[in-house]
Amino acid sequence: MAVSKRPKARLTCQCGVPYTLNTVADLPSRCINERCRSMLNMNYRELKEYQRSLRALIEALEGGYDYQQAMETINRVSSGGKSPYSLDIVEVPTPVAGFWQD
Repeated sequence: MAVSKRPKARLTCQCGVPYTLNTVADLPSRCINERCRSMLNMNYRELKEYQRSLRALIEALEGGYDYQQAMETINRVSSGGKSPYSLDIVEVPTPVAGFWQD
């Protein structure tokens, strides 16, 4: 079967470990790289605003909407707090009808 490509939000830690975000729950508070272990250094208000911005970005990507405004918001929010992650949009292959194309 065919494989389609869907835009997804990808966080990349300063050490190079990538995380694909399907939901805000996928946001790592600490890097899984045992040598790095960087973490989000935000107060409660900053973290909630960061999560809200990520949720808006993910919803725009899932709905096929223009995500540029959500990206601008998340970049503004992340520059105010301390995040070891950079954010970009990548196309992730997903199976169509539950099968991968060979």
